[in-house]
Formats: sequence, structure tokens, C-alpha cells
Amino acid sequence: EPVLRMPAFLAGIASIAAIVALVREAALWQGVPTRARMALVCGIAALSPIMVLESVEARGYSMMILFAALASWMFLRAVRIGSPMSWVAYAILCALGIWSHLVFVVLPISHGAIAAWLIIRPRPSTNDRMRGCVASLALTLAGITTITLLAPLLPDLLRIRREFQALDGNEPTIFSIEGLHVLLGIGGAWTPLAALPGIGLFIIGFFGVRRDPSRRMPLAVTLLGLPILIIGTELGGSWMYARFALFALPGIFLAITLGAFDVARFLRQRDTNRLHV
Repeated sequence: EPVLRMPAFLAGIASIAAIVALVREAALWQGVPTRARMALVCGIAALSPIMVLESVEARGYSMMILFAALASWMFLRAVRIGSPMSWVAYAILCALGIWSHLVFVVLPISHGAIAAWLIIRPRPSTNDRMRGCVASLALTLAGITTITLLAPLLPDLLRIRREFQALDGNEPTIFSIEGLHVLLGIGGAWTPLAALPGIGLFIIGFFGVRRDPSRRMPLAVTLLGLPILIIGTELGGSWMYARFALFALPGIFLAITLGAFDVARFLRQRDTNRLHV
């Protein structure tokens, strides 16, 4: 039993460090101090009920979280600094993420949408267009690497492809208890009482993008895959488990961290206004 559980356990611990690195990169995009944010998200990730649960289950979901955090971090870093080795590392991390769970493919699909937007958006700068093209090449490399890595499994996957469709009519969908768990998951837990504080902070941090546009890219890179998963599942007639959406957990923790700092900023401003009065 320890042998079966150890990979998920170690991946869960490593995920904390990966999420901290992701939040640090997001802070660099925003041009704000990083140390306090890194400390806060470290505590959030370490104590999140979902992170704890997936780290002690003998499944691949903690690896899914780990590679999602690392791939999102590397995508943001590569776009920011333009390092070729960062793009190569990103492609490898995407391939490993899809190896950990096939639904992980939604994350690089969302990154492909971001790359396309950088290229075709109205009046793109030369740098943005170049970044979008390089990101597209990296995603192509990720696809080739993934096919190579999964080559022994592809015949069986094609043979059982109908298993991914909701054919019996009793499979869980987004409008079932699993859909509720996906919603609760944005609070870092799958029980309402534990999830509500996180959901509140997530909403504050997510919609803070209207005040702080520098949050847009980090949040898009980490969270855009979630609506793509939900829409694709419904349109494709597939079935849904809340754990399928765990690739978005690093982005959820990022939004919760941003929300916590927004609340702290509001409280400081309120106290300052009281002192002035």
C-alpha cells in the first residue's frame, strides 16, 4: 500500500512548491511584491481539503495538479522572457500532464486559444504576435511529444473511445452532484461549509481583474480551461467528474490569494480613512 500511495503523496507535496512558483510568476507579471503572496498561497495549498485528499489517494490527480501548476508557470514565464528552453520545458510538462490524466489536454487547448488571441487580436504588437507564434510551435511540440509518449496506449484508447460518451443515461453530468462539486471546488473544498470562504475570496480576486488588468493573463492561463471543459463535455455528450477539473486548482488558489490581498487592502484603506476623519 505505501508503494501505491507514495507517488500521489510526493506529487501532492511537490504541487505546493509548484503553485508557489506560479503565484510568484503571476506577481512578476503584476509588478508587485512576491514574498507575502508566496507565503499565503503556500499555506492555502497545504491546507486545502482537496489538495490533502488527492495527495493521500492512490490516483493520478495530484500529478495532474502538479503538472498543471508547472505548465502554467512555464507558459507565463516563457511568454514573459521569451526563453526557448522555457518553451521546450513547457511542451514536456504538457505531455506529462496528459500522461497523468487525459482530461489535462484541456489546459494546453486553452493555452492554444490564448496564443491565437495574441496573434489575431486587433492591433497586436510585434512582440505579442511573435509570442503567439512561438507558443503555437511549443504546443505543436507538446502534441508530438504526447503522441510519442502515449503511443503504446493509442490503439486501446481508440478501441474504447465510446466509453467516454454518456451512453447509458445515468452517468454524472455538470448538472449532477459532480457539477455541484466543480462549483464548490473553486473554494478549495468539496463541502459547502469549508468551500464558502474560498469561493468568496475567489470571486473577489477573479473580478479584481476589472481594477487590475495585469491579472488577466495569469488568470486566463490557469482558469480558461475550466469553461472549455464544461462546454466541451456538454457539447460532446461526455460525462463529468469534479476531479476532471483539478487542472484548474492552481489557478483557483491564485485567485483566492489575490482575493485575500484585495480584502486586506480594503481593510487598510478603511482604517486609513477612519484615521483621517
